Amino acid sequence: MDGATENRPVYLGSDFLKARPARNPYVSWKRTRKGFVIYTRGKKISLDGIGSTVWEACDGRRTVEDIARILNEKFAMDVGEAERSLSIYFEQLVKKGLVFLGFGETQATAEGPPRNGTPPTPDESAVFCGYCGAQNSGISNYCLKCGQRLVK
Repeated sequence: MDGATENRPVYLGSDFLKARPARNPYVSWKRTRKGFVIYTRGKKISLDGIGSTVWEACDGRRTVEDIARILNEKFAMDVGEAERSLSIYFEQLVKKGLVFLGFGETQATAEGPPRNGTPPTPDESAVFCGYCGAQNSGISNYCLKCGQRLVK
């Protein structure tokens, strides 16, 4: 695959509103007085009120449509505006490997931060796709299930 393919936008699909986002269980995070802080690859990402609301709602049970309604109720956002904003926000979260989007009736729920404060170490020969959650070989650069570039 060429270099241009690596930077292509993530296509979230026509059923995006029915997707069930779940936090990546290998990413550690904590709640603060101001919102949530995510720790990934040696970086600290502080979320604002809207971002924290979305992060908290990414439990694998709620759909994107449900999250848009939560934003409508909590922040008086127009539902259509919330859906458009979520498509951009989830594209970023998926690319960074922070959230998985599950499509279908059931989705395993994301668990909170690891109990000991450090993420569990996955099998080093396995890489999980940030888009579909499929397990891939550590030598793969692209997901065998959905074709997205793997973040290692």
